[in-house]
This record gives sequence, structure tokens and C-alpha cells, in this order.
Amino acid sequence: MYIAGHTMGTPELCLKGAIDLFVSMGLDGIEIVIQEEYKCGLSPFARKNELKSIRRLLGELREEKG
Repeated sequence: MYIAGHTMGTPELCLKGAIDLFVSMGLDGIEIVIQEEYKCGLSPFARKNELKSIRRLLGELREEKG
């Protein structure tokens, strides 16, 4: 069984803050809200550089976890 965090549960955090929190808790995955103007989510109109930045961060965390 895998346990994931969902950014609906961290509306007061930015997306990176939620990712850091879920990593510190040792969770196996992260579900990200796709919604315009939701502080702890991704906009459906997110620019490619924003998506690449999040993808890079998640990839680095995956490599650290091993």
C-alpha cells in the first residue's frame, strides 16, 4: 500500500511547501490540485517552465529517496 498526501489538505501552503511537508512525513506520493488561483495547486494554465520546475524538484526528491 502507498500513502500519498493531497494538496487539498494544505491550502495554507504553497506547492513547494506542501511537497516539503509530505516528503518530511515520508509519504509515498503527492496528489496536486489543478485549479486556478489555488495557492497549493497548479493552474490549468501553468507555463511550461513552472511545470518543468515542479517535475525537476519531484525528480530530485525521488533520487534522494532512492
